[in-house]
Amino acid sequence: MMLYGMDGDPSWGYRQTRLLAEVHPGEELLVKYIITNKTEIDKRGYGILSMDFEVYTVNDNKLVTVSRRNLYGMKT
Repeated sequence: MMLYGMDGDPSWGYRQTRLLAEVHPGEELLVKYIITNKTEIDKRGYGILSMDFEVYTVNDNKLVTVSRRNLYGMKT
């Protein structure tokens, strides 16, 4: 899932995603995920993770996507 168009609006907690360069079908990518916050919401282990991620091309290590503070609900 890609959340595009979020521009760091304060009412959305400054979440944002930027597509910085073209990628082509079949191009190999490297994704780096960083969990920036974890909030437990129940005793069964479910919560909300705040994640940043960066996407690079494998061939020339060019940064093509950067995303900050996106939220995901999951078993933590």
